[in-house]
Amino acid sequence: MIDRYQITVAAVALVAGLLVASIDVWARSTARPDAVTTRLLARSWGIAGLAGALIGGWQSPRSTLWWLAAIAVLVPGDGDRRPHPLGRSVPVLALIGLVGVWSAMPDTEPAVAVAFALAPLTALTVLHGGRGQVVGPVGTAALVVGVLGAAWVGSAGRVVGVVAVGTVAVLAFAPAVLGWRVLRPGPGRTVLIAAQAAAGLVLPRAVMQRSVPTTILATLVVTMALMFVAVLVRRDLDER
Repeated sequence: MIDRYQITVAAVALVAGLLVASIDVWARSTARPDAVTTRLLARSWGIAGLAGALIGGWQSPRSTLWWLAAIAVLVPGDGDRRPHPLGRSVPVLALIGLVGVWSAMPDTEPAVAVAFALAPLTALTVLHGGRGQVVGPVGTAALVVGVLGAAWVGSAGRVVGVVAVGTVAVLAFAPAVLGWRVLRPGPGRTVLIAAQAAAGLVLPRAVMQRSVPTTILATLVVTMALMFVAVLVRRDLDER
């Protein structure tokens, strides 16, 4: 159920996300970016994720680890040279995973905050193609930390939080199987994206009232199934 407090959290996070996206657009429009501008561009996903973590977790004593992880991904920065194999679909899949987390967790504010903080950059990436943010290794880490952190804090210590691993399995592990390169559109890529989107939406809700063993087993099965699909896509690419 959506209450007034969630609406407030969403509004604050959206303002923060719009600010990050606006800075990103301004930095990309600069003819000769200086060192500061370049550093900002390399950390846009991390800054948006950290904003969502701070807004969504400020009332929870469980937020410390989430904040530390969100700060850690800001340190190295990211670049456009090694994009995630699923390209512009990655932030969309992260948002879908956050919807799943929101639907199943006792505390929903963390997922709401991260989703609305990431939404403007996601829209920029999807709508502007190559002119938007490319998700590289560090950007991927920022998105995974956002989803896992929202589940960690939102689960309030319940085992349902582990399902977040299944909601970001392809985001986190596909580059290890497929490499840091954008896959060309094709059936394999479509199936992989659709499978991760379905897992992100269905898995958290399906196990939210299940026992601890059932929740862990379901998460492992879904994660392994998604990785198996990634391996099949890789074999198809190698055979061409």
